[in-house]
Amino acid sequence: MSQALVVPAHRLRRDGRGVPGIGQLYIPRDHREDGTVTGTFQVAVAKESAGFSAAHFLTLPGHMCERLHGHNYRVAVRVEGGIDPATGFLLDFAVLKQALKALIEPMDHKLLIPTANPALTVRQDGDRLALDYTWRDWLVVPRAHACLLPVRHTTAELLAEYLGSSVWDRLTTGGAGLAALSLQVEESTGQTATWQREGTR
Repeated sequence: MSQALVVPAHRLRRDGRGVPGIGQLYIPRDHREDGTVTGTFQVAVAKESAGFSAAHFLTLPGHMCERLHGHNYRVAVRVEGGIDPATGFLLDFAVLKQALKALIEPMDHKLLIPTANPALTVRQDGDRLALDYTWRDWLVVPRAHACLLPVRHTTAELLAEYLGSSVWDRLTTGGAGLAALSLQVEESTGQTATWQREGTR
């Protein structure tokens, strides 16, 4: 059985009014007698393990990122909302990490291919993927080395939107009552893109 937090006698006001004392239950200012909590809370995951290494390219003629290259991406996610009085959680850290891991694991050590890109045609030929861009078979890779993403470009901004909206859907479909979510993709140190969404609890 958990014990009530009590305030030592030396913390009492001299008149003894309005301050919990010895044997009195300590209820923080934002907690009500029935156990509900007021205010808004944030829970965030920003760990070294929340990252992936991947190759990509942009279909921007003449841009240096048109060439195949890669990044060691790091992902951070923050959710906001109220507390469930039964558990004391806004959201269990384990649930948030699992939702993120399920999305970034398939991207790790893969070539990210934007399947919604109008300048790109992706063809599967047996166990290979052929990409037609400025010419047919512009790039051919083993299917197992590719991650197909429903985005127009694999920029940090659109990766943040894809991951953020996917995490939002997974959590809210699972019953999480979120007021907001923010997801950040860092493609290199000091270069990040952030996607945010607000909802109602």
